[in-house]
Amino acid sequence: MKGGVIRTYINGSHYDGQMRHDKPHGRGKFTEVGGIISYDGDWVDGKEHGQGKQTYADGSTYEGEWEDGYPHGQGKVTDADGITYGGEWKDGEKHGQGKWTHPDGDIYEGEFKDGKPHGQGKYTYADESTYEGAFINDSFHGYGKMVYANGDVYTGHWLNGLRHGYGRLVDHQGLVENWIFKNDAPWVYLGGDEE
Repeated sequence: MKGGVIRTYINGSHYDGQMRHDKPHGRGKFTEVGGIISYDGDWVDGKEHGQGKQTYADGSTYEGEWEDGYPHGQGKVTDADGITYGGEWKDGEKHGQGKWTHPDGDIYEGEFKDGKPHGQGKYTYADESTYEGAFINDSFHGYGKMVYANGDVYTGHWLNGLRHGYGRLVDHQGLVENWIFKNDAPWVYLGGDEE
């Protein structure tokens, strides 16, 4: 790297870049022994800080903003198995607004907290069923709407991923049923009509 130093450590790790007080500082690339993990980007006092890209042993990558050695701010991770997440990070965790995509076609777009869907979001399944509403700790929780692949629609309350409390079912032919659900099962019928 222009204006930098090349340093090989006792364990075989390698750093090529700018340094200050014998620590990576500025722009540089660090590669662990055997190339298992590498980071190419900005450094402050020996920690990843600013813009950079980290490549892991399994081929996964994270590219984006860093703070004090952790992904923090805007960034994108691509796992070796093809799962991607692009969005906000806080202290190394998915946190804030983001979009998660699985190679089987499932997509979640919305709020994250501590690495999990949490807050308002939309989950679209590969079969094109969708859930839009509240999430807590990676589960449908609170008020939300599920549109099933066959055209049926449930709008109502959820608890830990299960329909629970008041909910309204509208089948694909327009028949409406209002229920109190308990642990995902219809419990008390409240009547119905046609939409």
